[in-house]
Amino acid sequence: MIWDVKMIWDNQCVSDDVDQILEQWRNTRPDIDPSPMELTGRLQRAAVFTREQLTSNFTAAGLEPGQFDVLATIYRAAGKAGALTAGELARWVMVSAGALTNRVDNLVAAGLVTRRHDTANRRRVLIALTDQVYPGANTYFESPARADGSQKWVDYVAAFWHVDYVCSMRLSTFTERYRKWCHRHGYNFQSDKPRMLWEKAKDLIAMLPMDKMTKSLVQTAVAQLNVLSKTVETLRTQMIELAEKLPEYPVVIAMNGVGATLASQLIAEIGDITRFPRRGSLTAFAGVDPGAKQSGTMQLRSNKTSKAGSPHLRRALFQIVSGLLMRAPDDPVYNFMDKKRTEGKPYYVYMTAGANKFLRIYYGRVNEYLAGLSKEQE
Repeated sequence: MIWDVKMIWDNQCVSDDVDQILEQWRNTRPDIDPSPMELTGRLQRAAVFTREQLTSNFTAAGLEPGQFDVLATIYRAAGKAGALTAGELARWVMVSAGALTNRVDNLVAAGLVTRRHDTANRRRVLIALTDQVYPGANTYFESPARADGSQKWVDYVAAFWHVDYVCSMRLSTFTERYRKWCHRHGYNFQSDKPRMLWEKAKDLIAMLPMDKMTKSLVQTAVAQLNVLSKTVETLRTQMIELAEKLPEYPVVIAMNGVGATLASQLIAEIGDITRFPRRGSLTAFAGVDPGAKQSGTMQLRSNKTSKAGSPHLRRALFQIVSGLLMRAPDDPVYNFMDKKRTEGKPYYVYMTAGANKFLRIYYGRVNEYLAGLSKEQE
């Protein structure tokens, strides 16, 4: 093949860097045959070109070359068991145990592989591809959950339950069925959506076959998810109704970035604001205060946060400041975070600083509001 390519180049009188290098060697050392350099040089250039193309394709899929090796190895070598031990996987991927652990950790975090204990030997850990029939289906729709807890992507999977099912249809057929499905469930039909879903399905690989058993599993999972979602929405409604009865609710929900759900979570996690004697006590409770290092009589402020408080409160705070970053309102918290970001601070640093700033404002406004109510009652 290499020589066929060279013959084509010779016939077309195409010259490249390798030809020029060979010519330089012939002029400098005519007694040496440089033809082996031609073979190895072109092989190296072909390897670099191939690696660049493969890396580009992997990057487009959100993968690194090493992660693809792990996925491909499990897919081809797992056999009927569907899983490999870490030792078997390391052998076939030809990497060390440490390198394999890092790759598998990233793939587990991405939801592409799973670790589980072998039922026959609990000391053995098996690594397998995630049992998916429609990978990424939950990312194709941005519609929020309805009042009853139902979600568009869940209803979609219930109807179009397998990527091979979508691929088995022509685009026109799928478009018509998708249009009828939108009308039946009361969803807005976008004319460009069917093509996007159909084309993406062509690039997906399902880990379970398209048969009656798989369809039954998917439908059962969808039914369970709908029940759980409905329960969550019922509890959310009750939580908001309870929060609305509290005196500080109007001032909390009026804060930028806070809706009914987040307002209820903040009040539930913080509780009575008067139990915190100062702002620093509240930020310490949330774990968004700068940590402290102490040795004898010397105490230094640390750049890292303490993370000693409520993780649920921190999660709610990060949801609030993330929303502020997306909307970029004229708000003191957003302006403070944007300033830190402009200064080149890392993501977690300015996010934590924003959460700290938000809590300090929360502390002042809620205390002021409650104090005003007390004076009115007097």
